[in-house]
Amino acid sequence: YKASLKTQNDSARFTMPADSVTVEAMFRSCFDGAESVVIGNLRWMTKNLNVWTLSGSSCYGGKNKNCKAYGRLDNFETAKKVCSSGWRLPTDEEWSAMVSAVGDNAAAKLKAHIGWAADGDDSGNGSDDFGFAALPSGLIYQDSSMYVGHHAYFWTATEKDADAAWFRSVSYDNDDVYRYFNLK
Repeated sequence: YKASLKTQNDSARFTMPADSVTVEAMFRSCFDGAESVVIGNLRWMTKNLNVWTLSGSSCYGGKNKNCKAYGRLDNFETAKKVCSSGWRLPTDEEWSAMVSAVGDNAAAKLKAHIGWAADGDDSGNGSDDFGFAALPSGLIYQDSSMYVGHHAYFWTATEKDADAAWFRSVSYDNDDVYRYFNLK
């Protein structure tokens, strides 16, 4: 069958061989039954997305079990388009409003109770006061997986310029949510 399957970008074409073949596919919403919470004036998903695409996303370390635990790690363009109707990537301004609504030590209040690396004698875990349950999913940079257990990165829908976009970062060793930009 592999010789009959042609992929390009986010589409696929299967040419039927001469023999009779049954093809089955299952599609899931990006929401996929995840719960949500309201923080500030917006509803936020409480589970990282795990929407498979042909390009622009992958599992940490190339292992499917990491996608199940942490969701997929998406590049900027993929992150903007994987949500089903009714959901979207939040803007930089919306992230700022959420962090403001959470208050001081926002990262500590947004991080999950488990899964974060320790920082010396201090647990890196959070109090998860709002039910957001941020997980330390790490990232993929230049085809290398890094920082699982230590950091979580969240794209915003806001571009800094033609080459870069804003994101938020939560770390095991700090109680603040950081705002940075990176190449898309």
